[in-house]
Amino acid sequence: MSPKMPDPSKNRPTSRARGLGLRRGLTVASLVLAGLNAWWAWGDWPSPSMKTIEALIARGRTVEAERDLAERLRRSRNDGDARMKRARLLVRRGDTLGGALELHQVPDWWPIRGEASFLEGQSFKRAGRARDAEAAWKACLADDPLHPLPSTMFHGAAKELVTLYVLEGRLDEARAVLWRAYDEATPVERPGLLATRVRLELERIDHAEAVERLRFYLKADPDDLDARRALGVEEHATGDEAASDRDLETCLKARPDDLPTWRAVLDIRQERGDADGFSEAIARLPKTFGGDARLCLYEAIARQRSGDAAGALAGFRRAAVLAPNDPEILYKLGQAELAEGLAEQGRSHVVRTREIHAASEALKDDYQAILEQLARSPRDEAGYRSAIQRVAATCRTLGWTREADAWLALIPPG
Repeated sequence: MSPKMPDPSKNRPTSRARGLGLRRGLTVASLVLAGLNAWWAWGDWPSPSMKTIEALIARGRTVEAERDLAERLRRSRNDGDARMKRARLLVRRGDTLGGALELHQVPDWWPIRGEASFLEGQSFKRAGRARDAEAAWKACLADDPLHPLPSTMFHGAAKELVTLYVLEGRLDEARAVLWRAYDEATPVERPGLLATRVRLELERIDHAEAVERLRFYLKADPDDLDARRALGVEEHATGDEAASDRDLETCLKARPDDLPTWRAVLDIRQERGDADGFSEAIARLPKTFGGDARLCLYEAIARQRSGDAAGALAGFRRAAVLAPNDPEILYKLGQAELAEGLAEQGRSHVVRTREIHAASEALKDDYQAILEQLARSPRDEAGYRSAIQRVAATCRTLGWTREADAWLALIPPG
């Protein structure tokens, strides 16, 4: 018996099935075509032009301008001009942090990246983010021949950094920034920068004002340990000792090896006459403190108090090598040498201490004389020359060789 063949008619789709399949096919095709049309429509749709956006801003239609800027950035996140324009709109309506974050995203290779960094620093400062502002301003001072910064912004960033470093007691960094600015300055700008260098040694920010500013920074960024350390120092100056101890201890817990914080702690305990607290802090010093002149001084003082005269003398000498023009170190060294019978060496260090103190007092008068000469128009050439020679001689006595040479370079030939 031959096998039964299948009936082809039973596998043939019904008209209903054929209709359903056709509709499904058309639906898929329609979706594909719609997707392609949407894709091509998106590609052909022009990005909002900056000219159109600027016109919207000029007419006060900032909401629409922000919308168009967002669209430009959605299509090209590296559009530096759009980011800078958007940042200005954010700052204009009070969102300084948003503006700073927008400026931070301007690409490093953008032609006016330097200008964006300067404005970023200003916006972060207004938002209370001192650490971020510092990073932006430091970027302005970096050597970048492909993105030269206008002189006004370069020196503006340097001034902002110096102001921040003075507030936070970071004077070595402030001096370094001033010399960086000096190296880039024109001959006309250099006298003012040298006067600022002198002023850096003579003036400080009012303690109450410093506390207010530092607390503003810490409210915005509680983890800013440079600001917290500085606040601890200023709280001590205003008599808030409990807050001072609390803030400095917080810094040490976060950064146990931070030498500037240890200097601040020992400065304060020495000023208070807190012998036990001083000894306790000395015992906790990190092993790396040996390259810090002031910590070497304090360690030597601790040895002296414990009766270790030889160890104290060695410590004072080590501190003097690190800071050969620090009057307190030289005086302590001289006294230790005299106590050990080293009369000639001891007397020479005591005399040097007196010379530095006298020069420090003279510097105040020299500074005022220089300011008067710089402000005088027309210039009194003889008075100008005399004032420069005096301040240069004072700087040399203080051990400031570079400053002395820079002042003398300002004297006109002849």
